[in-house]
Amino acid sequence: MFGKVIYIDKKKLNEYIAMSTGKNVAVIASMQVTNDKEVGVDIPVLSAGMKGSKSYEATIVESFLYDISKFEKTLNNRDDFFDFTTSCDKFDLNTINRGSIIKFDSNIFVPAEFDMTDLIGQFKSMLTEDMISGMSKQESEAFSSFFAIHNPKIPILSEASNYLLSSLIDSESLQITYTELEDYELLEVTFLARIITNSVINKSKPIFDPLKDFMSMNRTVRRQFLGDRPEGIKEIFADFDYKKIEVIAIYQ
Repeated sequence: MFGKVIYIDKKKLNEYIAMSTGKNVAVIASMQVTNDKEVGVDIPVLSAGMKGSKSYEATIVESFLYDISKFEKTLNNRDDFFDFTTSCDKFDLNTINRGSIIKFDSNIFVPAEFDMTDLIGQFKSMLTEDMISGMSKQESEAFSSFFAIHNPKIPILSEASNYLLSSLIDSESLQITYTELEDYELLEVTFLARIITNSVINKSKPIFDPLKDFMSMNRTVRRQFLGDRPEGIKEIFADFDYKKIEVIAIYQ
């Protein structure tokens, strides 16, 4: 499998590899390499003219595609894995239990309303600096903490087996820029994801709340914004009923 990784949640991937293999995943930062090299490790820079009993300290270059391929191999023949890319007519998404892993091909659609939320995130520091200019140090620190943004989520929509799928991906796990996501509204990609909900969720329930999923405000604080919110912090809804998934990886 050769391709391009668009998104990968390494923590979830390692957790699910451990679950499917029954072994914890060991992360190797570096290793000693001798003349004979280590099995399964390619060292093109040092391979020419390696003589004598010299040893080398090598740093492992992580390959996301390799990790995804390895994970998919561990899923083969499991009764909680459903590959829609090879048997799209064989499975019904509505009958697949919560917690199962699915693989499917689709497009990535980010609701247009999120663009303003992303813009607020980009200029947050500039906006807060202007707001706290007349505050005391204690007040400014409290204000900045109140509107802190920690690993903001990005809402995306996709489709599989005639169902609309909603998910929130971690911005820090994205392997491309946010603006590049727009390209994949037309280009098909492959998803690896876990089913979160058994039932279909009514479209009246938001797929994304900026105050919770972007600014990480607690419920008590969010209740203070029950009125008409300004652009950028409004809840985002889907046009149709949907099912929720947790995306592990997206690649092309």
